Amino acid sequence: MFISSLLPGLLAVATIVSATPANNQRVHYVIIGAGPAGYVTAEKLTQNPRVMVTLLEAGPDGSTDPLITTPAKFFDTQEYMWPYNTQPEPNLGGLTPNLWQGRMLGGGSGVNGMLYCRGSASVFDEWAEISGNKGLAWRSLLEDFKKTAHYRSDPTDSDYAQVVDQQAFGDGPLEITRARKLVSFDEPFANALKNTLHLDEIDMISGTGIGVSLGLETIRASNRTRSYAVNAYGDRMAGRPNFRLIHDAWVQHIGFHRQTAQNVVYTNRRNQTLTIQADEVIVAAGAINSPQLLMLSGIGPKEKLAALKIPLVADIPEVGGNLYDHHYSVMQFQAAASVETAWQWSENATGAAIAQAQYTRHGGGPLGRNNGDVYGALRLPDAVFEAVNSSHYLQLPRGPTPCDL
Repeated sequence: MFISSLLPGLLAVATIVSATPANNQRVHYVIIGAGPAGYVTAEKLTQNPRVMVTLLEAGPDGSTDPLITTPAKFFDTQEYMWPYNTQPEPNLGGLTPNLWQGRMLGGGSGVNGMLYCRGSASVFDEWAEISGNKGLAWRSLLEDFKKTAHYRSDPTDSDYAQVVDQQAFGDGPLEITRARKLVSFDEPFANALKNTLHLDEIDMISGTGIGVSLGLETIRASNRTRSYAVNAYGDRMAGRPNFRLIHDAWVQHIGFHRQTAQNVVYTNRRNQTLTIQADEVIVAAGAINSPQLLMLSGIGPKEKLAALKIPLVADIPEVGGNLYDHHYSVMQFQAAASVETAWQWSENATGAAIAQAQYTRHGGGPLGRNNGDVYGALRLPDAVFEAVNSSHYLQLPRGPTPCDL
């Protein structure tokens, strides 16, 4: 989200960094938040060798941690997350669902489940219609998707048929592949979804949002390791003298002169407080931390800022509000001993040793995939939500085409 039209000098987007700079060093751009948005923005800016960019990340560097690099280990990455929860939700009997966010170099791309999908074309087209912004339409964004990712077949060649529209990929740095083999649960589950819900098999990347997918993964085919912002866009910037990446740099405040951003104050791992002067500040700290930082810096609803005795820079009531997110419900099934499950390598010592040996030898076995490739999507009728209070989905804006999620 760019808000430079409201506050010249402040852009809300992304961040990058590597060795601690001297206090009050000046750069052209400081980017706050080294998730995908931060890395992509930094890589684009540093293509110009005359532009100095610093990328800051509050979390650590987990790029050599097997919990991050080994696909099936993503279940155990809680130490690399901000452990946020919602307030009690009346629609869920007072439960407080988690809203955990990635806290590391790579952000959410370093801790997610690696399933790659783009959603339904009708949703993007509806956003374009509602907003009046044609750039949000599917055909427009598809070209951007192609610039970020490429598809590569696994050199061992997967032993099952799968729908993959390779024309929907380009030559971007993020690598997409598929599992080398399905576990014994996958195919029966996919067939059950198809037959019971009357759904076709699709690939979830070509704009068809309704159907069953056997799953595409952000995993490097050659060695079965996670493909994410750090080794995709970070590798492109390796050696660029105009780029500095600093992790464990917790930004506390954006400094302003009137309504122009001019510096960023952060605390490093030695608990030192440092300031970076910048021509432009780009905020890409996620859906929760970005508005939090803006409010700490004086941008937001003036009543809330006044109550916290935060000096007002700009009264923008929308900052910190209107967050919508979606959750999922976990369903567990008892399976016969012959059915392959995560338990056989994560909880069983013998199975774990076998799986680790397979992965160490050639990236194979259950550790080389995310262990949950099959999923389906269908359009729920509005009647499903009749028992939910009026603040929920039925009150959301609706365009000329249905939302297929």
